[in-house]
Amino acid sequence: MPAPRKAATQPRSNGTAKRLPAKPKPAKMVEHDGLQVPELVGEFLDESKQMWTALWLEPQAAHLTGAQKVVALRYIEAFDAWRRALEAVKREPTVAGSMGQPVANPLISWVTGREAEMEKCERQLGIGLRNKADLGLTVGQAKLTAAQLNQMVRGNGGSNSDTPAIEVASQEEDGWTE
Repeated sequence: MPAPRKAATQPRSNGTAKRLPAKPKPAKMVEHDGLQVPELVGEFLDESKQMWTALWLEPQAAHLTGAQKVVALRYIEAFDAWRRALEAVKREPTVAGSMGQPVANPLISWVTGREAEMEKCERQLGIGLRNKADLGLTVGQAKLTAAQLNQMVRGNGGSNSDTPAIEVASQEEDGWTE
């Protein structure tokens, strides 16, 4: 038995969907303190715009390329929504319920959801001392020398005392040495 036909009230598609342009436009870059920062497009709070610039001035932001920039945008969008909702909750922490009783502002759950999203993005972007340290350890562990890799392949396990187990370049940042 054939499938039923669409009702006469439902429009039929008249062709294929419009295609995206062949070459997507790259993000417009703006200069800030001698560094190029992607422009933040849209309606954002001034605090969110400052956070966007600060994010791109971090050393780990140099490694955000291509599709990885989505995480930075998702972080700023969550930050902006969080700030807006948090201000509304601070102004009115309780609202009238359906029977007139005072209840917690329902935006509190939205604030909590934005905080959770921000925390996920912060771990990936290395925002915060622990997140930055964890990100640094991951990058540092990947810096094995060719000699150490050859030893591991030969079966020595890299146990030769002449070479260090992991070669990590010392980095100095604002007076701190990692």
